[in-house]
Amino acid sequence: MSSIRLCIIEHSAILVLLVFRRKILSLLRRRLFLPFILTLWLIKTVKDEALQVEVCPGSTAALPCPALTPIQANDHALAAFWYKDDQVTPFYMVDARTSLSIELGKHRQLSHLGNRSMFNVSLNPAILYVDVETKEDAGTYVCRVDSYRSLTRTSTVTLIVLSPTPKLLIYEEGTLLRDIAGPYKEGSDLELTCELTGGKNCLILKGRNKIYHSADK
Repeated sequence: MSSIRLCIIEHSAILVLLVFRRKILSLLRRRLFLPFILTLWLIKTVKDEALQVEVCPGSTAALPCPALTPIQANDHALAAFWYKDDQVTPFYMVDARTSLSIELGKHRQLSHLGNRSMFNVSLNPAILYVDVETKEDAGTYVCRVDSYRSLTRTSTVTLIVLSPTPKLLIYEEGTLLRDIAGPYKEGSDLELTCELTGGKNCLILKGRNKIYHSADK
């Protein structure tokens, strides 16, 4: 009888230990799983954030990189790379692997586009400034950041280059007017040709009028 009781007690103790072990493992999984899910959510939020910048040719575009902002304490960026469209090699990078911070990293311009760019990593978010020359600079720009603790993160920016601002040209009797028209005598005819170009369409306006003294207006 005593042996049966002993077996029952041992069996009960094993069941208690198994239940306790499952509880401990469940708590550990939760403690490890929640930060993991939170990190993935933050990474997805930065990666999927829709960023769009519109500029005109001849101006400077400011492309933000929120991925460079740390999401963990005691973390810092080791390197940052900028890519355009489907290119597999970056046109600009900041290497801070041997530096104390990304602000002290080495900037490298790796192409003609990179030579027209400047990455200010001291701002929050960091900003890549690009001197836009033509509509060929339009496209998708990707900022990739490798950090000491966090996983690799990316930010995507769509750069839209607008049509060139129309340019107004004024001709005086077939000659391009670069200053003031004239001189003309009072009562004489004035004929100027205005030509608006630079957009999708070319608009030509012509006008003809007489010269009047200011007191006659």
